[in-house]
Formats: sequence, structure tokens, C-alpha cells
Amino acid sequence: MQKKYGWLFLAVLIMAGCDDSDSKTPEPAPAGDCQPQQTRCFEGNLQTCSADKAWENTPCTAPKVCSDATGIAECAEPAGSCEPEQKRCFEGVMQTCSADKAWENTPCIAPKVCSDATGTAECAEPAGDCEPEQKRCSEGVMQTCSADKAWENTPCTAPKVCSEASGTAECAEPAGSCEPDQKRCFEGVMQTCSADKAWENTPCTAPKVCSDVSGTAECVEETNDCTSGEIKCVDDGMAAELWTCNDSGSWTKTPCPASTIEGARLTCRNATACVTYECTEAGSFFNSASQTCDTFSHSNNCQAGRKYCNSDTNYLYECLETDNKSPLLATDCGAEGKTCVKLNNDEAVCVKEQCTANFCDGDTFVFCTADHQIAYEDGNRSEVNCIEKGLICDLNEYGAGEYTDPCTPENGVVCNSSDETHRTYFQCVNQHWGAPRTCDGNTTCQNVEGKDQCK
Repeated sequence: MQKKYGWLFLAVLIMAGCDDSDSKTPEPAPAGDCQPQQTRCFEGNLQTCSADKAWENTPCTAPKVCSDATGIAECAEPAGSCEPEQKRCFEGVMQTCSADKAWENTPCIAPKVCSDATGTAECAEPAGDCEPEQKRCSEGVMQTCSADKAWENTPCTAPKVCSEASGTAECAEPAGSCEPDQKRCFEGVMQTCSADKAWENTPCTAPKVCSDVSGTAECVEETNDCTSGEIKCVDDGMAAELWTCNDSGSWTKTPCPASTIEGARLTCRNATACVTYECTEAGSFFNSASQTCDTFSHSNNCQAGRKYCNSDTNYLYECLETDNKSPLLATDCGAEGKTCVKLNNDEAVCVKEQCTANFCDGDTFVFCTADHQIAYEDGNRSEVNCIEKGLICDLNEYGAGEYTDPCTPENGVVCNSSDETHRTYFQCVNQHWGAPRTCDGNTTCQNVEGKDQCK
């Protein structure tokens, strides 16, 4: 009896040891762990919550990887695949490169779509929305319909803005920029200011052309005073205006663009383009270093064209008007490594004040004093105009300036006799010896068969 029960107990133990429940696949996470369509990155994989609220793997297609950098888990290209602010159209969506060099969706606002037809990704209206060459103003920007019937930005040049006041989109100056019935010649065309203070084209009747040579825009007979396209700068002391010769051969004033610097105007003074900034406020000058209009109190009796120095700033000032509160045209002598020096006759110049020896300023020979200052006599720099004497200003073997005859022959070589290493020489270029030059490599300057050369 005991033996029978012993075997039965052993059989129960064996059956208990054969239980394989530990080797079974774990049960999936219980339903209810997430909300349908919710996404997350889990162990590098994108997972999406199913309809029964369970996480399921939805792998990204290479080279994309799962990323939640934007706050939402999504498939994105790895960081470093683009440059910040770079844009592209991807699967019809505008993408912009973030600061950490990863592409992020920045969708266009409907009805615009992402387009790279121009070579640059931008939000544009879909092709077929317009007819080629059609124009319109969109959000203040001129747009032109391309050959493939898509709107493209063709911005107006400042100060013009896109306007549809005439019924047709065109680049025009903003309303309020003129007075009613005022006239002007613009790009060779007569324009008249409308009742709402906007410029409108009112062309002259052929053969007459628009001309403002008299100071007032009017339609006149062609004069052929100049060659079409010719440019000149007319300085009346108060301002400098750019004039352009139109196709009819008459001069037309071309207003300089509006300045982007507060308190300053653009002019063409001493130039053939609107490149000079002048401050318009009384007693102010244009600071080229800071690109701003600064105020300087001066008590000088300003005459238009008069120049003087401000020893505190090392600036050379030129009066633009005959007025004690005239705006000033300023030159920073220090920026050029020079010093502002007062001369006689109400003149001032920026000069290289310190010197080590007599020197050449172009082909002008300038005397240097024993205490290394530029020599002046009666307020004028002591100098010799070599050209007037049929000479040139050149450097001698010690590097000092001297006036002498032009050198010959062109490209001729002379060894530097003051150089004990025999490594340097002078070469005649454009009739000047100039500064000493050094022989290449390990060569020295030698006289070979009556000719100096590096060998």
C-alpha cells in the first residue's frame, strides 16, 4: 500500500516539473495603453496606436528614422542631412531645415502649394491658375504668371510698390508720394500725379518726348542733346541728381532711390551712380563706420564746398550748403590711416602725416622733416609735381622717395647694391623701379655678361 502511493506521489512531481509555461511568448501590452492614431518612438521604431488601443510597429522607410524632436513622433530624416533655413518640397509638403539640421514640415497655407519650379522651394499657387504674363498683387508683392501657368514673385524695385489702382497690376510709387497735377519725366515717360496722389503714366504724343531740362517736366520736340543711355551727375550744391539720356536723345532726371538709413539721402555726388549717403538734418553728418547720421555742433561759417577738420574725431567735413547749420559730408581720415590737415584757402585734406623719409604720393614728391613729419609751407604741403617737370617720383635703393628720370628699359633688372646678401633687385615697371624685389629660391642677383639677373 505504501509502495503504491509512493509511485503516485512521484508521478505528480514529474508532471509538475514538465510545465513549459516559462517558454511561452509574452502577452502583448493590454489594450487601453494609448489613444488611436497616437504615435511614439520606441527603441528606435515608430509605433502607432491601433483602433483597439494597442501599440503597433509602423517602421519608417530608410533613410528616415523615428524622431520626436518636434514634439510629435514621426518619420524624419536624421539630423545633419540639411543646412538651417534650407527649404524643399517633399511629397508635396514644404519642409524647412531646423537649427539642429533636421527637416521639419512647414506646410503652405491653402490654396498655395509647395513648388520648386523656380529652382527654389516656395509656397505658390498651383500651376494652371493663371495665363502666362498675367500680373497681380498678392500680399503686397507683384506676381507674374509663368509659362507653365504658375504664379511667381517678381518684386517691384523700391520705392515702388505693387498697385492695382489703375485696374492692372503694376509697379507704382505709393499713394501720397506726390501732389495732384504734379508732373515728372520717369524713365523717359511723362507722369502726372492723380487726385489720390499716385503717379500715373500720361505719355507725350509723338514726335514729342518728355523733358525736364528746364526744371519742369514737359512734352517737347526731340533735341538729340546726348547719346541714349549716357549718364551724368548734376550737382547744384544742395543735392546731386542723376540724369540719364533717354532713347529720344534728351536728358531726363532719374531720382535716386529712397535711402534705407534714417535721416540720410542717396545722391550721386562725385560719382555716376546713387552711391553717396548725405544726412539732411542741420548740423548732421554721415558716419560711414556706424552707417548712421550723427550730430556735430560746429560754429564755422559754412560755405557750400568749404572743407575743415575736426581734431577730436580726425574727420574732414565738407559743407553742403551756405549756412551755419548746413548738413556735412564727412570723411573719416583715420579709417584711411591718414590725418586731417587744415590748409589755406578754406581747404583741408586727409594726408599721411607721419613719414620716415621723403616719399612718393603717386608721382608727387613729398618732403619729410627731420622729426618725421610731412613738411608744410604757408599751410600747403611741401611737394614737387614730378610730371610737370617731365620726371617721375621713384624709390631709391634705401626706400626713400626721389624725383628722377623714368627708368629704362621696361622690365630691366638692376641688383640692389646696398643689399649685402645680394638677394634683392629692382625691376623697371611702367617707368618706375619701385620697391626692391627678392630673388626666387636660393638664387642671388649677379651680373652675368654685363646683365644683372637672379641666378
